[in-house]
Amino acid sequence: MFGDPQINFYVQDVEASTRFYRDAFGFTEMFRTPKQCRPIHAEVRLDQLTLGFAALDVAREMHRITAGTGPSAELVVWTDDVDRVYADLVAGTCAR
Repeated sequence: MFGDPQINFYVQDVEASTRFYRDAFGFTEMFRTPKQCRPIHAEVRLDQLTLGFAALDVAREMHRITAGTGPSAELVVWTDDVDRVYADLVAGTCAR
């Protein structure tokens, strides 16, 4: 039901965060938007771990997420049927 977990960090500078994990630890960039100009979201991967970096200002403006200026993160798990999983979670019947 759930898969491909990743951690997203809300950061001031997506480019600098991506570059740090790539250069210091050998992560590979897998996704970036937009592809040109200042990225507002990027994802890097090392083995089975995916880290995402989202611009704080965009999270606030576009998604109405009130991420603070300190360490801010979220755990992401993907599913193919959001409506069903949501209903199961609300009903208390969600299983892995």
